[in-house]
Amino acid sequence: MTKELLAAMVKEPREEPWASSSENAIRALVELEPGRRTPRGIAYTIRALECRQSICFVETASDMESFDIEFLYFERTNRLKAGYALFSTETRQDGTRVHVTLLPVVRTARTTIER
Repeated sequence: MTKELLAAMVKEPREEPWASSSENAIRALVELEPGRRTPRGIAYTIRALECRQSICFVETASDMESFDIEFLYFERTNRLKAGYALFSTETRQDGTRVHVTLLPVVRTARTTIER
């Protein structure tokens, strides 16, 4: 599924202001504790983050653990749904292990009902 989303994203144009707004929401999700404005106990570095028309990808790295959190509140408040993440590890020259996460995030359908 992730490979298909990457292929689809490549073909999408960037849609502003949605793309910038979504990147800001994802950045806050990665950097802050859920529901708070305080930095996470475990620091994640965002290596790459890009949104287009309906698909975003974020790549994170951490010396501590892979990026994996509960997305339900995030999905409800941002109309973005996380896909299945890919996890990997790298080893630096000094032997330190780095946990890398590639996470697809997709735009959910607009569900506002007007009466």
